[in-house]
Formats: sequence, structure tokens, C-alpha cells
Amino acid sequence: MQLSEITFVLGGDDTEMRYISDILEENDLRFVFASDSMGERITRRRAYETDIPKLNRKQVWVECRPRHYSSHEMQSLGYHLIDHHNDGDPGFGKSPQNYWEASSIGQVCELIGHPKTIELQMIAAADHCLRHAYNNECSPIKREQLLEFRLSHYKEGMEQARSRFQRLTNMMKANKDYEFNGTMYFDATHVPGLAFFVTDVSAYNNIPFISFRTRPGKESSKVFLGNASKKDISYFLSEGCHQFGEVQGTFGDPSRQFAGAYIKKDEGHEDRSHS
Repeated sequence: MQLSEITFVLGGDDTEMRYISDILEENDLRFVFASDSMGERITRRRAYETDIPKLNRKQVWVECRPRHYSSHEMQSLGYHLIDHHNDGDPGFGKSPQNYWEASSIGQVCELIGHPKTIELQMIAAADHCLRHAYNNECSPIKREQLLEFRLSHYKEGMEQARSRFQRLTNMMKANKDYEFNGTMYFDATHVPGLAFFVTDVSAYNNIPFISFRTRPGKESSKVFLGNASKKDISYFLSEGCHQFGEVQGTFGDPSRQFAGAYIKKDEGHEDRSHS
């Protein structure tokens, strides 16, 4: 099948997906955004419950899937999938050293023959395995180079970004006071004005964090573990998430050291992050 015949179906909005759409546009390749039954672009959470477009053989699905199809099913039926978030995805479980082949942006570039630049490599490594990238495990990316690149995306400018990054670094080092599975975590639920930096500070300094987020208008809240050990992530996904309430769904990958769970809202669990 010729590239000119393919329609790329793109999932929820994030930095990597915006770069992917720019690359496709630069190469004059056709793409659409996956949508729900009302024609609204799907969110990252709903990326695997897509209604539009209908599945056909001339598509490449990027970090999304039609409703009721698993990764294994799509690929066994001969449909082209690009993803690394779920068991069965082409990039799932790949090591930090193979971040380019694992990442969705790397898979897209390899498919269409787009050049691999250092900027795109940083996007790929940051999305697939940020903590490892900050620990110089994703050649040729260097720790300080990646930090400068990431901070450069802060809308209020580099000076403010550096200041707030350091402020949160100090806060996280001094407040690892939430215990989960025998490990002390920083509770990132309430960091006014600094939330933008939590993931990077955590990965850069090897400080695991946990956060609890209510979801206005939704039936569930979200518990998230970031930059945690494989042991803690595996435990969270298998049974540990249930201590936070009635679990409606989980996501995560021990090899990428993150996990989350959607918890049915219940008055008895509203203040569990401070108990």
C-alpha cells in the first residue's frame, strides 16, 4: 500500500501527537483525529473507545483504536497500529535503549521515512521513558540537554521555568511523606502553580510521586503513580489500586514506571490522600 493511500488516525492531544501531526502535514500525508459518536475528538482516556472513523484497510491507527478492538485483535486481523501504551502494542514493554522504536513518533517516522533528528529523539524518549532519559540511558540524549528542551516549552519563559523547577525540586526532596507499598512518595495533589513541573522534577531527581485528581462532571477520580519502581507499579496494577476505592479501570506499564487507576467517586475516599 502506498503512503499516499493511507489515512493516519490520530489519538488524544499531547505533545507527541502534536509533533506527529506536524510531521504528517510536512510530508503531505493525510490524517484525521479519532472521534466519538458525536464527532468530538477523543481524549487520551477515551482513545480506545473511538467511533469515528470506521475501520478499514487503508488506515494507520496512532495511539487510538475502534471501540471493542484490542491491540492483539487489530493486528491479528491485519490492521496497522502504532502505539506503546498497552499490552500487544508494537512498542509496549520495549527498553529505554530502544525508545525510538518503542515510541509512537519513532514508529511513524520509520514508516514514512522521515529523518530522525535530536529534537524528535527527545520527544520520543521523554514520552516513552522520561526518567531513563534523564539518567542518560537514551543515547544520544544528555540529561541537561533534555531538561533545557523540556523547560523551553514553558509559556512564561525559561527564567521563570528554571526558578519554578528548582522551587519544586526543593519541595519534593523535603516532603516525601506519602507511604505506598513500603515506599515514600511525594504527594503531588496540591502544588499550586507548579504542577507543570511535577513529572520532570520527579524524573530528573528520581523522586516517585502520587497524585489524586477529582474529575468534574465525571463519575470517577484518578490516582496516578509516577516514576515509581517496577515492583510498586506491578503491585498497584494487580491489587494495590483497590485500596483507594472501587476501581473502574487501570492503565500503566511497569517497564515505563507509571500507572494509574480510575476510582468511582465515593464520599468515604475523598480525603484518602491525607489520611
